[in-house]
Amino acid sequence: NVPVNGNATYKENSQKEALLKSIVDSNVKIFVDIGPENDWALERSSVGTVQDPATGKSEGGAIIRIKPEHLDDWKNFVTYLVKKYNISYLLVNSEAENIWGSADGYVEELCTAYEAVKKVNPDIKIVAGGFNLGGLTNINDSEIERYLSMSSAEISKLPPDYKYYVQKLKITLGTLAEGGNCFDILAIH
Repeated sequence: NVPVNGNATYKENSQKEALLKSIVDSNVKIFVDIGPENDWALERSSVGTVQDPATGKSEGGAIIRIKPEHLDDWKNFVTYLVKKYNISYLLVNSEAENIWGSADGYVEELCTAYEAVKKVNPDIKIVAGGFNLGGLTNINDSEIERYLSMSSAEISKLPPDYKYYVQKLKITLGTLAEGGNCFDILAIH
């Protein structure tokens, strides 16, 4: 819910709470995937979107960042979550390359979550990405380097699915370059 005077309330579901409690009580390692899902906290732009592989069209409305006035709300939510549940791994936005228009906004979200989690429990592992690079399967390092060194004009000549995944790869690697100190594990699928 929208924070009022800096105080947020979180909806809880008693059935889910009972299930989570039984999982926590069984000493199972919990892997949670979270992301900012509240439109009131996000800035959107049509700039920097990735192309849809099915249509080849750029879709507007990519998230460019959490609004600065809501970064503390994001941090407070992450803190609440890791204090309440015995989380072992926290994935910050699965397939973030499909949500964020660039690596910059994602890295800000990732680093804010990392800082909040490590203050509560430095043993919790922060997982970046869950990046879906499926269109670039079976490629070797030299092919990755070739794709990354391509100009925009060269990328535009690629088949639509490759164009889409090269853009996603650039966001993924931008996250590595800019946010390398803000995660413990990088997930790719």
